[in-house]
Amino acid sequence: MHAVKKLGIIYRLLGRYQEALIAYNEYLNLQLITLSPEHIDLAYTYQSIGNIQVKQQQYDEALSSYEKCLVIQTNSLPSNHLQIAYTFILISELLMKQGKFAQCPAYLDNSLSILLNEQPLREADIARVRRMIAKVNSKLA
Repeated sequence: MHAVKKLGIIYRLLGRYQEALIAYNEYLNLQLITLSPEHIDLAYTYQSIGNIQVKQQQYDEALSSYEKCLVIQTNSLPSNHLQIAYTFILISELLMKQGKFAQCPAYLDNSLSILLNEQPLREADIARVRRMIAKVNSKLA
């Protein structure tokens, strides 16, 4: 099972995104058979699939993958978990690419809230989110 995942990683690193997507979807199908629906490993697979879909400019599909990831993360991890913050950032970046700035503030605010309470502080990530918030605010003004 993990060989399929590694194959997806290799294809992604080579820029062969369609083959990577096929491998990750095959890996996901195996996980869905062997793991519970809320298993955290599924979240990471959905996130990887979403990342590849973004590379292929399949934005609606990527958003769906990220949302599936987020549902599992929020049901399986503490609400202030760093991985949830990063998923909020991924969703925000995707929405910004689509010009859907009005949907970004909640995701960015939640991400920033988690990051500000993380120890040690993740200053680079905090600065990144603040820049994203400023960009969204300028687009909404």
